[in-house]
Amino acid sequence: MTKFIQALFDLKLVPPDSLKQMTTMSDREGMGMEPFSFAGKTLYGHTGGSANSGAWLAYFPDEKLGLAYTLSKIMSNADDKRDIIPNTYDDTWYWAVSRLNRTHVFNFHYIYDLPFLRNSTSVLGKIAGGWQVSGVTFFQSGEPLSVMRGDDIAGAGDTNAQPWGLVAGQEPTLSRGDRGFSQGPSVDEIYWFNKAAFVRPANGTFGNAPRNLIRGPGFQTWDIALLKNFNFDNSRRLQFRAEFFNFPNHPNLNNPNTDPTSADFGRALAKSGERNIQLGVKLYF
Repeated sequence: MTKFIQALFDLKLVPPDSLKQMTTMSDREGMGMEPFSFAGKTLYGHTGGSANSGAWLAYFPDEKLGLAYTLSKIMSNADDKRDIIPNTYDDTWYWAVSRLNRTHVFNFHYIYDLPFLRNSTSVLGKIAGGWQVSGVTFFQSGEPLSVMRGDDIAGAGDTNAQPWGLVAGQEPTLSRGDRGFSQGPSVDEIYWFNKAAFVRPANGTFGNAPRNLIRGPGFQTWDIALLKNFNFDNSRRLQFRAEFFNFPNHPNLNNPNTDPTSADFGRALAKSGERNIQLGVKLYF
């Protein structure tokens, strides 16, 4: 969304007259982008929502700064066509937060011209001045997860996933300081959730663990680009770009193992998100 609004104000999507219509208010009515003042700056914003969700978008055109945030709580009793209710006599426990739900989604983008030596005509200014930094940062809540198995413990006559039971007095969720990445059962005792909170139901019964009661690891990424144009004349220039994808080298953990019969049950054993650096030179003529 932030990339969309950047392109909108850069007139890559609509002509100037259309953008003016979109950002003009009359009797508190407009066409989508309402102007606001904040800290002496002008921004354009848009909001929307429904019963269980809300979205906010703001853009500072002079600063080329865009922010977008979504708060949601999607409820459902199925996430795809293969979700089958195990106990057709009681489907109340199956109504829960959807696996598609991401409670918080926040991202921002920016373009900033570095001020030092920007207008210098010296040799140092031509080399060290005139650099621009831009970036996109993205945060997202984790995926809701269930503890189920395809064993027909209840004797329903099929092998569709059935929930396990909850242990009284045991909280399935671990505190932020107690959960983390595990290197495996032979190395550590680090879990993403409390595996002791789950128990195999008695034969002939369904477990009572609600659907999607566990939340997987969140996701974040920070991408930054540093660029400079070296102008030869009015029609020719050389552009240098240095791009850093996930520049803090922050690891994003994969979802934990939710198979209660696995030796890795409750552990987050894989991660991704290593830093990548890309250098490029482009000649415009």
